[in-house]
Amino acid sequence: MAISVDTLSLGRANIKKVHLAEISKLPQIYMDVIGRVDKTTQQFERYKSITGLGPAVDTPEGSPAAFDDMLPLFSRDFYPTTVTKGVKFTKQTSFTDQYKILKDMKARFAKAFGDKRNIVAANLDNLGFTATTYGMNSEPLYSTAHSNGTAQASGNSNRPSVDIAFGPLAVQQMKNEMRLQRDARNTPMRLNGQILVKVPIQLQGNLAAVLKSVNLPGTPNNDINYARENIDGAVIDDYTSPTAWFARMKDVNLHGLFMLQQMPYDVINLPLDENLMYKWVAYESYCVGWFIWYGAWGTAGA
Repeated sequence: MAISVDTLSLGRANIKKVHLAEISKLPQIYMDVIGRVDKTTQQFERYKSITGLGPAVDTPEGSPAAFDDMLPLFSRDFYPTTVTKGVKFTKQTSFTDQYKILKDMKARFAKAFGDKRNIVAANLDNLGFTATTYGMNSEPLYSTAHSNGTAQASGNSNRPSVDIAFGPLAVQQMKNEMRLQRDARNTPMRLNGQILVKVPIQLQGNLAAVLKSVNLPGTPNNDINYARENIDGAVIDDYTSPTAWFARMKDVNLHGLFMLQQMPYDVINLPLDENLMYKWVAYESYCVGWFIWYGAWGTAGA
């Protein structure tokens, strides 16, 4: 539908206040959710996972060296999807726009496309317990039994066996379970770096308490809140569950979540057409996914 003079009713300069009901600068929340942006100029990108080498083995003097193989695990092609948004308005609407609402549509488009990126990225976690189309095989992102080469079952999990509510003890359990993750050769991943904890709006107070409290609430003063060590936090507005919370390694080399960007975001201002109509069109193309589940963790909460 085209925007006309009657649509906005802004053709006269006698309105006390015109408020554009949106924020002027949108946070890049998708970077907290995912952290990694890969880029491509091709139709699709192929991601592959292979096993590394196992630990070196003892070799008696004079015996042959122990040889190993790097075997393929999974492979998948990821195809970016195009997202668009268009607006058209009459010449008269532009001419009588007393409040400059239509003078620069680029800011409006930037907000709309930022919202979309944040929603798409958050859905990688929102649907992480059920969706089987984001990863390298037909498994959800968060599972207690991932396919993982020769790793022991206890090291193939990035979700607790019983979902747990957010809190300092739960954060410590998360850190322990991430540290227990093993690679396809059953070697510890040694995930001992900084961890980003991601929570919905309903848990932002709980997150602040975990990050800032020196002592555990309701315990003697010598019970130190050790859960806050090596973690940072982010509140994700687009999470759909009030109890589910997630974590990933802050170092993008230690987790497998990604956004694959193809056509970069751009806005086109088309010429005035025969109907005296201006048209703005914006577009970009990308997709999100994961090529390995290591370094990520999630629970539906309680």
